Amino acid sequence: MMMLMTMASAIYLAGLQASITAPRIAFGDCLKKAETSAKTDKVAADAYADYLRTMCGAQGDRLKAALVAFDVKNGVSRNRASTDAAADVADGFSASAEAYKYRASAEAPSN
Repeated sequence: MMMLMTMASAIYLAGLQASITAPRIAFGDCLKKAETSAKTDKVAADAYADYLRTMCGAQGDRLKAALVAFDVKNGVSRNRASTDAAADVADGFSASAEAYKYRASAEAPSN
């Protein structure tokens, strides 16, 4: 009986985890595509953060909503879940922006 309960719990948690997988992948894919298109469009490093939020804002919002729902289902208060999710999405944006700036400076011709 205990083994059955353990297996049921594992299946339930895997299902919950799956609810955030698709939005997380979509957000990550969008960040990668935005970097590629920014290079093609020759977006300046300083303008990239705004460009990124324009290109991937919807995916970021979907990820944020999925993270909040996941945390609330696991007993985290909505306020705390919202704060944590916003920070996670902001980290994704800022990590991508920093990487773009670094790559742009590394690829810039030196005088």
